[in-house]
Formats: sequence, structure tokens, C-alpha cells
Amino acid sequence: MRPVSLLFAFVLTAAPLFSQAPQQPGSVSGKVVNSVTGQAVKKAVVTLRGGSGQNSYVTGSDQSGKFQFDNVQPDKYMATAEAEGYSGASRTGMKLIPVAAQQEVSDVEVRVAPLGIISGKVLDEDGQPLEDASVTAVHYDYSVGAKSLQAIASAQTNDRGEYRMFDVQPGRYYLMAVASRRNLTLQMAVSLQSIGIVGVAGAPVRVPPESRVHSTVPEEGYPAVYYPGVTEVSQTSPQELKPGAEWTGADFKLRQLPTYHIRGRVTGAASRSGGRNMVRAQPCYADEASGFFGGAPNSLQISQQADARFDIAGAVPGTYCLSVTPPGARVTAVRQLVTVKAGDVDDVELPVPVSFSVSGTLVIDGTPPNPMPQVFVGLRTATDRGVAQVAIKSDGAFQIDGMYPGAYSLILPQGPLYAKSILYGSQDVTSGVIPSLQPGIALTITMGTDPGEVDGTVQPGAVEAGVPVSIVAIPEGAYAARQDMERFASSPAGANFTMPNLPPGDYKVFALETDDYSDLRNRDLLKLLEGKASSVTVHAGGHEQVSVTAISTGELAQAKGKLK
Repeated sequence: MRPVSLLFAFVLTAAPLFSQAPQQPGSVSGKVVNSVTGQAVKKAVVTLRGGSGQNSYVTGSDQSGKFQFDNVQPDKYMATAEAEGYSGASRTGMKLIPVAAQQEVSDVEVRVAPLGIISGKVLDEDGQPLEDASVTAVHYDYSVGAKSLQAIASAQTNDRGEYRMFDVQPGRYYLMAVASRRNLTLQMAVSLQSIGIVGVAGAPVRVPPESRVHSTVPEEGYPAVYYPGVTEVSQTSPQELKPGAEWTGADFKLRQLPTYHIRGRVTGAASRSGGRNMVRAQPCYADEASGFFGGAPNSLQISQQADARFDIAGAVPGTYCLSVTPPGARVTAVRQLVTVKAGDVDDVELPVPVSFSVSGTLVIDGTPPNPMPQVFVGLRTATDRGVAQVAIKSDGAFQIDGMYPGAYSLILPQGPLYAKSILYGSQDVTSGVIPSLQPGIALTITMGTDPGEVDGTVQPGAVEAGVPVSIVAIPEGAYAARQDMERFASSPAGANFTMPNLPPGDYKVFALETDDYSDLRNRDLLKLLEGKASSVTVHAGGHEQVSVTAISTGELAQAKGKLK
């Protein structure tokens, strides 16, 4: 959260950020309160935003939580607040505040949710504390259009094995504990001393990793554990942290297991590049999507040595996804599965192919918009979501460098232009997915200039009329993977909305009482709620009508409870 103290002196003036010439202004006053206790919240930053987009104001709450906006131009406003120790960004459940000319609007209550606390201990199998262990609260995030675990908060254990996370946003979380490398180093030092391998003053001899010594000393380590004590996130369920709650007793007991090495060499083009590739061993679960975006905290990684060899230590029995990322590469070059059983895995070869460029042409079918917007296209790997994106040249040509074979999804422009058809060589990939990217095959993207439009009405349903809801249109059928076809809007429950620039196709339209962008892109969640969605078919240049019933926060919470 941005430091409130730095903003407070500025915002007490309640100066408008955007203003029009004053015409019979009104005023808005009220109080910021704790949504759980109802107590006043002082020194909160309060923002009043007009629905027209022309008027916004900022001020601060006093010692009794009260705030006052003067000279407020007539409009419909949303009031939000931020304060230290509170989650203040949510608009869920808030009504629009209409302000008429010379109207004095009073007794506006802005509710902010207090942040939570998670605490517990991390012990070894003998009940001894593990110092410097890392405990991380994670949840599934969909904001990038794909399911990935994201870290929200973390804490380290002290010498008593205790940890405490504070200022944690309310939500549903998995907890993961990872032992410090320091604990493993101490364990190895004791083992080395027991067989007489010591250095100066009894310190263990430091063996440089380049020597790749095969020690006969059994190595042990602590695998990452998810609360309440499983090794895979798919084996547990998230726990809900309510606003202002303290989740105590979230304890872990880590058990040492034999650990092994994964050794081998990078071959092919990358071994001759002169740079050092990054080799990563990521635990692979039944659900590959459960991996972290950018690598999990419990992943093992090492930079290959000058002779292209690698030696990854600390692998407990299990299946690992090995990957190689060449220096400066934006996508993974190669992935390979390796299973560690009861011994080291040696002589693994990771053959990296020569990178190649994907060239293509963007063709506009129809009259291009004036002015012509800057257009970008790109490719995203299906496995680790690495992204390579480029701008289209004035003649419609583009070239994406540094690519490797594999499955990719297309990153396509949004707006008045839409991807009408896409050819990869002679293969139709208008679905937005290239199953097997190979060198020497060109892309041809034909852009349409006649998108459709949807006008709709949000029926309140279980949501109080006037409360803002977020609306999303999700493509169906052959275009279900086309993220560029997703469209978003907002509207008060009981009011109308417009979605312009929709590519032709079939859509499901949802209206959710949430302002969490990840909810709008969570296909697993929307699947559970599709009985509340409305279907609409958008035609080229068409103007469609749709009515959709709002889904309340309670209905959302019930559906989320069914998700892993």
C-alpha cells in the first residue's frame, strides 16, 4: 500500500483532481468506518469519483473518521477510502452517490475492511524449531488470462520457529512452508564432520560446484509442504481469511527426506552460444497449471557451467519439469520431464534447438480507422506463459525473434480492429492457438474493421439496485481461447451498459458484484456460474441486445467454495 502519511498533508485540501467550471456545486460529507467493528477510521484517504469521468476529489478523514467534500459538481459518485492496516480498494456493495446542484449530501458511510494476520510455527520431525524457514500465502490468480499461483504475503520464522504475516488481504489462501538452505547447510556440516572431512577450525571443506563431486555422504532436505502437511497443492484446499481475522496455529512439521542430484548437460545450439543458460527443475504435479508464474519458491535452479554441464542438488523423489532458458531469451527453449526415485539422475541431455524468427503480415480487410492505432501482436508459450511481442510496421509486416518449437497462443490487438482470420502457413489458427510452432512458416493475420456492439441491462437479482457490478463477455466455441475477444464493462445493478468493439462470435455475458479483475477472467469460476449468464451472438457491424442478471457476492463466495 502506498504510504498514507505522504499523501495526507496534500489531500486535506480536498482539491479536485479533474474539474469543470463550477456550476451550482453541492457537498458530500460522511464517515470512514471499520467494516467489521463499525469503529471510526482516522487518517484515511477518501476519494470521490464521478461516473461521468469529469469530476474526482480527494480528501482525508479526521480523528473521528469524518470527511467533507465542498464544491462538488453535480454528478453520480463512488466514494472509496484507503487507510493503513485496511483493504480499501474494493467497491463491492457500494452505491452510487447522486449529487444535484446545491445539494448537501451527508451521512455517507465508507466502509473499509481490516487486513488479517496469519501466524504459526515451523518445526522439524522431532519438534525442533526451524529458523529462517519461509511461509508464503498464495492463491490462484487469473488476471493474466491463465491460471497461476501467486504469492500474496510471506514471513520468515525466528529462532523459535515462529512466523507472523500481518496486513494480509482478506481472501482464500494456501500456505506453503519451505525450509531455509541454512538448515540444509548445517545438516551437511554435521554429516561431513562425522566422517572426518573438516577444514580450518573444524569448518567443513567448501567444494566449488564446478568440481561436481559425487559424495558418499547421504544428503537430506526438506521438501516444500502445503498446509496442513501435503506436498502438492492439489491435495489440499484453500483456507478463508476473513477481514480483520487472525488465523493462528497454522503450524507445519517438515520431515527430512533423502535428496538427490539431477545432472546432465545442455546440448545443441545453446551449448555453443557462449553464455550460461538457466536450468530449472520445477516440481510437476498432475495439474501443470498449478505451477507459479515465473517459477515456484520450491523450484530448483542453477546456471550451467562453462562446459554446458549442470548439477541441480536438493531434489526429493518426484517428477520434475526441467527447462532451459538461454541468456536474454523471452521464452523457454526446451522442457523435459525427469523422475527422481531413490538415487541421482545422471547424464540428462537437454537439447536446445536453434532459435528462429516468426515473420508475418497483417492485412486490413476494409477501411482502416483514422487515425490508425499502433498495433501489436505476439506469442505466448502454453507451458510457462513466456511472452514475445512486437509492433506492426507501417507496411503491415512483423517479425518475432528468439522463438523455439512448441505450442503457443497468439496475442492479438483489441479495439476497432479485430482478428478476422489467421493463417499459419496454410493452417487455420483463427482459434488463437498454434499447436506446433516451427521455423520457416509465416503468419497472415487479416483484421476486420466492422466489430459489433452489445447494449445490455443488468437485472439486480440478489444485488441491491444501484450497487456497481462488473460485466464480462467471454467468447465461446471455437474462439474460447481468444483472450483478445474478451470485453469488460461496469454498471450499477438495474441500469444499462454498452460494450463496443466486439469481434463477431458467440459470447456468454456475466454481471458480477466484484471489482476483482481476476474473478472476471477465472474460467473455472465462471463455469460454475454460467447458469446466471446470458448468451448473445455478435454479428459483423451488428447491434445486439442482452439482459443479464447480477450475481451477488454471496453467490460468488458460494461458487468459490467449490473451487480448489
